Amino acid sequence: MNGRRSSRAASRVAFADALDSAIQDAGDPDRHEHRRIAQLLAREPELETYVGAQDAEISAAVRARIGEARPDVDGLDAQVVGAVVAALWRVTWDRWGAEALAERAVEPVDVFRDARAAFSRTLG
Repeated sequence: MNGRRSSRAASRVAFADALDSAIQDAGDPDRHEHRRIAQLLAREPELETYVGAQDAEISAAVRARIGEARPDVDGLDAQVVGAVVAALWRVTWDRWGAEALAERAVEPVDVFRDARAAFSRTLG
């Protein structure tokens, strides 16, 4: 049982780190556009339908990557991790947009790390 729990924890950390590196690239040419979109989402909550579809895509992509990288991981475990990563991504965008509206420049990767840390604290 401890081996399986350790394996799942390692998978979560690996995927969280991969997401960290994906959003960390400050040289991304679309970075300004992402910030503008985050501001728009913070101002226009009715866009949540579109966002929900994106979250479902992120969750499915994470589940697929887990399945490819770790075929021994239970499907339910992969689904939970995918949903959590999508939720953390959503919180990151929401917070980043709010910070942009308040004219505070923050790095998205820092917001993501804060969201991940808050999630970890909540789990205990």
